[in-house]
This record gives sequence, C-alpha cells and structure tokens, in this order.
Amino acid sequence: MKDSRGLVKFFDRGYILRYLLTVMLLSLLLPAEILAFMYLQRYMSLYVLLSFTAAASIVFLPLGYFHIIRYIKHIRGQVDQSIYPDDDMSRLAGALVGGIFLVIPGVVTKIIGFLLFFSLPKRWVGICILRMFSSAKKDVYEYLKLYSG
Repeated sequence: MKDSRGLVKFFDRGYILRYLLTVMLLSLLLPAEILAFMYLQRYMSLYVLLSFTAAASIVFLPLGYFHIIRYIKHIRGQVDQSIYPDDDMSRLAGALVGGIFLVIPGVVTKIIGFLLFFSLPKRWVGICILRMFSSAKKDVYEYLKLYSG
C-alpha cells in the first residue's frame, strides 16, 4: 500500500499556504532577473550579458557539485561514528538549493546561490526545507547507518 501522507498534506491549510508562498517567491525571480538585465545592459551588450550568465552556470556547476559532495562525505563519516548529523543535513539541504541557484542562468540566481554558500543562510534555508521532512530525515539516517561501509 502506498504511503498517503503526501496526499494528506494537501488538506492542510498551512501546507497549502506555505506551498503557494514558495511558488510566489520563486516567481519573483523572473522580474528580478529582468530588472537586473535592464540595469546591466547599460554597461554591456545584452548578448554579452546573456552569454556570460550561461557560461557562468557551466563554470559554477563543479563548484556546487563538489561543495555538496563534501557535505555528503562529512555526513557519511558522522553516520559511521553513530552521530546523528542533524546540523549537517540542514546544511546539505541549503547547499543543494544554493547549487541549484548557481546552475540556473541569471544574475540574481547567481547572487542567491553565492549567498547560500555561506554557513548561516545555508543553514537557515536547510532548516526551513528539512522542517517539512522531519520523519524522512530519520529514515535517511537509518538507511545510511544500515548501508554504510
């Protein structure tokens, strides 16, 4: 029998409100990117700016990848020592979001991605994300503990 907790969430008013606010917040990225491009177009050609943001996404992909892999290795090391990596799991979630923003082409997304590489904002974003998955965190810990080696 499938787990129906995912569907039950859609009957919770708080979950619906958080979901819609998250979508609204993400939709504000497009106008912010347009404004950034309009402002920066005064200083350089639009085509140069577009190619720069696309190339920056390719360049920053390994940066985000290795940053995430470092947290995964650290979490696995803590699991091997039977330490519950609650703080590092939240930082990993924040690093994943930061990595996604670094890969998305755009000026504003690069700024957000770089901000999420610092410890405090990364942890805050990770805590907000993992708050929705509190039971899944324990399942992941048990899985890593069982299959580590």
